[in-house]
Amino acid sequence: MGEAPEDVAIFDDAVLSSLPAERGREISAVREALHDATEPRGEDAVKRTAVIPRGSPLSDWRLFIRGLVDWLANNTSAADEAWKRLDPERRPGRIATALMLALRSDLDVIA
Repeated sequence: MGEAPEDVAIFDDAVLSSLPAERGREISAVREALHDATEPRGEDAVKRTAVIPRGSPLSDWRLFIRGLVDWLANNTSAADEAWKRLDPERRPGRIATALMLALRSDLDVIA
């Protein structure tokens, strides 16, 4: 199963240019929100993704951003709550899983 083009377009301009304009606006919102989330503007990041409807293929990115803001604020339980609703097969779900696994102390030692 290949990745959804919307997921790839978050990081790939060529794929972004191949999508309908409506999706392009939503993808731009996700890109800008990712930037805001990694700066001390987490609230702005969450607001920016408000343009993405729940039924959109980009709705997982909206949940990811919400969780990322919490994760970066060291509120991992809130991040985990948001990220539990992500599709684990899609890129936002895989990124969230990797971030949560990075917190596990039982993975520090290779047996």
